[in-house]
Amino acid sequence: MSLQEGKNRAEAVSKWGAFRNEPEIASAAQNSVATTSRIPLHSFATNLSLRVHAATMNNPSGSRNLVLCIQRANSACYLPERSRERNIQAHNVHARQFMLTFIIPVRHPANSKNWDALKARLAQTIASISGQNSDHWQAIIVANTGADLPALPRGFSVERVDFAPNPKHERGAADDVEVFRDFFRVDKGRRVRAGMLAARNTTFFMIVDDDDFVSSRLADHVARHPDENGWYIDRGYMWSEGNLLLGAISKFFMLCGTSHIINARLYDLEKLSGNDADDYMKRMLGSHIAIAQELAAAGTPIKALPFFGAIYRVGHPGAHSNSSGLIATFFKKATLASPLRFIKTALSLRLITPKLRREFFGTDPA
Repeated sequence: MSLQEGKNRAEAVSKWGAFRNEPEIASAAQNSVATTSRIPLHSFATNLSLRVHAATMNNPSGSRNLVLCIQRANSACYLPERSRERNIQAHNVHARQFMLTFIIPVRHPANSKNWDALKARLAQTIASISGQNSDHWQAIIVANTGADLPALPRGFSVERVDFAPNPKHERGAADDVEVFRDFFRVDKGRRVRAGMLAARNTTFFMIVDDDDFVSSRLADHVARHPDENGWYIDRGYMWSEGNLLLGAISKFFMLCGTSHIINARLYDLEKLSGNDADDYMKRMLGSHIAIAQELAAAGTPIKALPFFGAIYRVGHPGAHSNSSGLIATFFKKATLASPLRFIKTALSLRLITPKLRREFFGTDPA
């Protein structure tokens, strides 16, 4: 490492420490800059590491963020200036460490056939998230400027954006399926990215579709395992409006976008700051299919969540997946034609008990 590279590294760590609201880390890195010219070059890395480590000894949240500060320091320089300034101001006003941040991207109003219905479903998703049995969380809704949203309870904030409507939100008969999906990934991905850049002091992110439900156990589970890479939801439920049953499903993460909890340090900020057509953004933020595979390939595998983690709402007119209702999905012709398969499918249904209602809906389901 050259002398200038050493100084650049320390200054980057200092900036990231300030961005993460860790003034001790920022100060320690600045001190390293000041002493770099007075110590042997080969001692620079040790000097910086010792100073930052000492700064975090009496700061538990700083200790949790140390790896993130070091690994992502240079990436801080790539944040859009307005977003960086807004986040630094937010950190100064509200310097609290959130273990889990839920990001809820909401489509452009022009892409909704019935905004009132979307708003009602979003209100139910908000109630579900609000039911967390731990207070180590926050939620950020990303919506276009002027979009009418439900009343927000404590723990929620809104990040307003000015993105244009998705021109391919509805697939036409002549539209290639991959082109259609690509437009969706870009639209969702950039909204999620905006929410992440607006987040304050978070350790984990979870993307939640605006019509789904999550377990009240998530924030507490994350708080108990702060050093994990994250989790994918292998077991979850399927539900359609007006139904008193839930359908238990495996490989949930392959079906539903509300299915991953990822440590913030695993996101490459430099790549995410690129243009909206960047494949990394589309894979990691605009789609749920390949996230676990992507992280495993990078040497940072995530685990299966050890309990049912979310409910995938299906069969309503606003569903982007054009999914069928619960009963139609579970009892297709092939299932009805096979007695053994029929029995197995029937046994996977669960009555929505008061316990399940409290855990997932936060209130009575519609």
